[in-house]
Amino acid sequence: MKKLLKIVYILGILFWSSFLVYGLARMVAYNGFGNHYSFTCKSADNFTVTEEANGNLKISYSYDVSGKVYSNDERISGELFREKVGSVSALPICYNNTYPSLSYIQEVNLAVSREKTGVVVSIIFLTFISVIYLYAKRDY
Repeated sequence: MKKLLKIVYILGILFWSSFLVYGLARMVAYNGFGNHYSFTCKSADNFTVTEEANGNLKISYSYDVSGKVYSNDERISGELFREKVGSVSALPICYNNTYPSLSYIQEVNLAVSREKTGVVVSIIFLTFISVIYLYAKRDY
C-alpha cells in the first residue's frame, strides 16, 4: 500500500506541476510578469460575435501573420465587451511577435487573468495532494 500511495502521489505531483509550469510559461508570454515580449496590435481579418444563452458573447477571430492564418476565440461578458470595445466594425487584437498564436482582444486582455487562475488552481491541488499524502496512514 505504501508503494501504491507513493506512485499516486508522484503522478499527482507530476500532473499538477505540469499545469503550473504551463500556466507560468503562458503568463510570461502574455507579459504577466513584466514586459519581456513585444506585441503587435492590428484589426482582425475575420471575426464573428455570437451571443450565448447566458448573456455572454463568444468572439471568434482570425488574423494573418507573415502568410500564416491564426484563429482564436474568447468568451466574455456582453456588458464588459460593450463597455471596453463597444460596437465596432473592426475588432482590434494584439498578438505576440515571438509566438503569434498567442493573442487577445486589445481593450480586454483576459489571457493573463485566465492563466493566473490556472496557476492558483494548480497550487491549490499541489498543496492538497501534499497535505493528504503527508497526513495519510500508510500502514494499511
